[in-house]
Amino acid sequence: LEQLIINYCNERLHQFYLDLTYKQCAGQDDFGSWAEFRFEDNLNIVQAMDSDDLSMGLGIFSLLDEHCLNADSCNRTFTESCHQRFRTHPVECYSKPSFQASERFDIHHSCCLVRYSTHDFCEKNVMALTPRLLHVLQHSGKFMVNHIFNDFVRGAETRRTVVSQMQFDLSVCLAPLEVSDAKFIKCLKTNLRKIPLEFDVAAVVGQLHTLGVFDALHNERHRFEYRLPFHVFLKEYCVLWHSVREPSSTRWFACCRGVEHNLDLGCMRELSKK
Repeated sequence: LEQLIINYCNERLHQFYLDLTYKQCAGQDDFGSWAEFRFEDNLNIVQAMDSDDLSMGLGIFSLLDEHCLNADSCNRTFTESCHQRFRTHPVECYSKPSFQASERFDIHHSCCLVRYSTHDFCEKNVMALTPRLLHVLQHSGKFMVNHIFNDFVRGAETRRTVVSQMQFDLSVCLAPLEVSDAKFIKCLKTNLRKIPLEFDVAAVVGQLHTLGVFDALHNERHRFEYRLPFHVFLKEYCVLWHSVREPSSTRWFACCRGVEHNLDLGCMRELSKK
């Protein structure tokens, strides 16, 4: 269960990167045809884990919470409910293993295929803090411990499981990022064995592909690196399009083509005058 939670958090962070870097741009009409615009979306992976939409099928976390609140359920019945859910609403990222299917399921994450053993999923998902222990942690002399467990109690009556608490905490962490001007640093391992001064080309290339670096280079090569709307571009570079100073929205695209044509002709001296 711990590994599933870690991988889910990684998928949510990757989804945030994709939303900010690609999806918002692809949804803007200003950019014309996006036939060459490319990125690998992981939305189906995230929804397979956290969906609460009955029409498309509950996610793994919702199914786990249901079974934890049902006294007659166990890990085996939870696993079978997962297999049944994805038989009814199949997705590419989920698969039922051919061996020990009653206690395992596979998820094709953005980075690789991971096989999960559902042994003790239900036991680990139940909040096990006794009132006395919780009281001690809330009144700890350590500020961080005190802060964590006082926040933990707020709304805990509606978050009685580990995964529901995790989803709440993750949403709280992502909220300030979603309204900020986020920047991203992509970290790569030179090899998977964590040995210094060893460079594994295949491992690095695989990470570059998974992190979307190759997609970013592809999109930049097709002139998608400039992601500002037409009217913002024209406000900055309209001096290169002498016939129009403040074009109407219906002419933004045509005017930008004119600016592009002038740039191709080498009229950069006008830009220097500005």
